[in-house]
Amino acid sequence: MKSLGEQLASDILAAEVGIKAKLDELKKTHEILKNAAEKIAKKPWPFSDTRKLLDELAARSNGLERVEVQQLHERLKKQLDDAAKTYERAFVDGLISEARKTHIPAGSASDAYFLGPFQLTLDFVKETGLLRYADQPIAAPMALDATKLVAAASEHAGALLVAPTDLAKLANDFEEAMRVALTRSRKPIEGRELRCALPDLHREMTAIRQDRGRTITSNSFRDYPLARFVVELKTLVQSEQNMTASKRFRLETAVLENTRNSKKSVLIPTDLQRGYAGGTYFQALVLVNEA
Repeated sequence: MKSLGEQLASDILAAEVGIKAKLDELKKTHEILKNAAEKIAKKPWPFSDTRKLLDELAARSNGLERVEVQQLHERLKKQLDDAAKTYERAFVDGLISEARKTHIPAGSASDAYFLGPFQLTLDFVKETGLLRYADQPIAAPMALDATKLVAAASEHAGALLVAPTDLAKLANDFEEAMRVALTRSRKPIEGRELRCALPDLHREMTAIRQDRGRTITSNSFRDYPLARFVVELKTLVQSEQNMTASKRFRLETAVLENTRNSKKSVLIPTDLQRGYAGGTYFQALVLVNEA
């Protein structure tokens, strides 16, 4: 049987353990706040680090320091929301200024930003910018760096939007791709009209663009972006050469249920130099043989 002294000491030690646990928890919160403050102080627009801190504070809102944590969380969130509006205006102004240096159009249209021929989606939560053409991303999201975004837009525009010059070869490539796609789906490849779904056509055109003398590997694969496919397709279909040919290509407008479905249709901009400004969804390419 424990003596009175042992019983009292046991009770005291139990309380000490509980207090120590609370002190350890307070120390953890102290370290989180200290480390976050050091990181945040080094950045003029520390959205990412502050949001990370907000998530951590939310997870600790039931601790001993819950009142202080909840109050800090509310203050930081309000400051961040207010600053985001200022930051967006400042960033866009800086982006437009940077774009002017290289004579690239930039600004906003229809409640969206554009940079060169691309729609620019700015995510101030993730602090990224995404270039899109014909409603499709043309590259992975990039950090919110105006200089790098302008350089990327210039590079992609030069690679994707230059007009094809050998339209005769391009027409042969599209016809070959149509016939391959139709053969794969066991559809007729003879007759006055051949019809091929655009997503299937893009897949076969990608295959045609490979070096047929080499085994296709991750290193040798030649990407054929959908944006480039759209540019070449529209340029060919609208060309005088196609309009006067005995074999003539035409685009088939997508039915309502196929629009905005990348497996069924493709958006082709009204103006290829303004891929952000809307267009028409088409679902198939038709080759008409008038001979």
